[in-house]
Amino acid sequence: MICQPNNWSEDSFGGFLDNVKKEVDIITGSLSHSHLVENKASLFKSINYLNSIKFSINKALLDYLNNDGKFLLDLIKEDNDTHRIITLKIAESFSNIPFYLNVHAD
Repeated sequence: MICQPNNWSEDSFGGFLDNVKKEVDIITGSLSHSHLVENKASLFKSINYLNSIKFSINKALLDYLNNDGKFLLDLIKEDNDTHRIITLKIAESFSNIPFYLNVHAD
């Protein structure tokens, strides 16, 4: 996400912006597991903290991999070539944009 995820609380659904309407629970997984959360306040605090961490692309590493370090990418198996290309394109797209990784509990 390019903006910080919404905070979780006892009264609000957090994470992705559209979760205000979707109301997907903080606990992911099968409903048949019957998860019991005893200290939800600590869970909300932990997830909200993790969701607040801003990430960025290591531009020096990306430049190295696109130039002198290209040989490292050539060591990746050919069947992963499409994955490598897509990953580098995503890294280039976000190289000047901070982003957040949305977290849930399981």
